[in-house]
Amino acid sequence: MIGSNAGWRVGDAALALLAGLLAGTLAQAVLGFDDPTVTGIFAFVIPAQTLGTLAVVAITARSRSIGVVGSLGLTADTRDLSGLLVGAGLQVVLTLITGVVLQLLEQAGIGEVPEQEVVQLAEEALTVAERTAVMVGSVILAPLTEELVFRGVLLRAVLARWGERAAIYGTAVVFGAFHLIDPNAVVAVPALVVVGIVLARQVVATGRLARAFFTHVGFNLVSIVVLFIVEGL
Repeated sequence: MIGSNAGWRVGDAALALLAGLLAGTLAQAVLGFDDPTVTGIFAFVIPAQTLGTLAVVAITARSRSIGVVGSLGLTADTRDLSGLLVGAGLQVVLTLITGVVLQLLEQAGIGEVPEQEVVQLAEEALTVAERTAVMVGSVILAPLTEELVFRGVLLRAVLARWGERAAIYGTAVVFGAFHLIDPNAVVAVPALVVVGIVLARQVVATGRLARAFFTHVGFNLVSIVVLFIVEGL
């Protein structure tokens, strides 16, 4: 079970997310806002976001003498690899459900729901280098950053103050809502909240981030592989 007093605060998670967004914005400013490219976003902007977030987490931990490994559960067990299958299964089931919802919305006259910007960019990846950048950014860096903040810092901060139920469901809602920085992600938010609940439960049960990380990796991996297969047809 996860410990309830790890020394983290809700504001630490918010600051880490803000630092990541600012770092990504600066990287994009250097590259140019007018015409974002696959390589620019996935090889520079997303890594910049990751570094910005990691830097703030590390600085915060050091300023309060918090042991990062212990307080965030940064240990692993071979059993955590099972998360890859859990994540892949979640992606398949939730994609099918979301697809049905989208069809119903179209039949109701809502119109076609636009794809998320990051998905649109990933679809443009044609070369090996571009697809490698998409894989690293979407399948490794994004899960790493999001697990560290939402199931690492934020979950432990909420758990210490409001208890397990609030930690699991509250962080899941925040996780889903965070993706609304891209308004086109609105249809995906319910599925992301479900994913957030599963990931939070894993961390509470094991006390480690590793299984949630691998589950997140498996979830994103399936979507990217399917996207590349479809685009290659």
